Amino acid sequence: MKFVEVNNSNKDLAIKLQAILFPSEKSPKQVIRGIKTNNPKNFIAYRYNKPVGIVGYYFEKNLSDHILINWFGVLKEYRNKGIGTKILKHLISICKQRKENYLTTYTDKFENSESVNLYKKLGFDVRDYVNVDDIKKFSNLGVKNNYVICCYKLKKCEDIEFEKLNLKIYEDLMEMKNN
Repeated sequence: MKFVEVNNSNKDLAIKLQAILFPSEKSPKQVIRGIKTNNPKNFIAYRYNKPVGIVGYYFEKNLSDHILINWFGVLKEYRNKGIGTKILKHLISICKQRKENYLTTYTDKFENSESVNLYKKLGFDVRDYVNVDDIKKFSNLGVKNNYVICCYKLKKCEDIEFEKLNLKIYEDLMEMKNN
């Protein structure tokens, strides 16, 4: 497998992959912002010179000890062939070279059950998002609480602060709801 960082010469392919893998996120803004600022930093995964998936990471000021997974997806025709495992292992190896302690994401546990199972298989601590006050707010806004937090320790460090992660998820979900 080969991984190529998204840049101006391959941004159209990255945008196309994003639209296929994440149809509800068709805006190219993240791709363009990532090229300009390196946050998010995204990679196209190739197998035999064919694009098969995309993965990236980003940083949030209020989660300074975490690297967050941005867009992890494998094209449907390449799933269940070990490609997702290779992509995540590649991302983990990149992130282990940085100073942060955790690689983290959150996702819908029903819509993305294959990804959640892969996170578990690779050693991520996967927990339901359980902030009761936020769940009430979600319900009032018509947002279902199907989310799980998936967190991987990159180094020997303290236990994961899931309360802090709950707040970040809430902020992101509210931002999605408002867009």
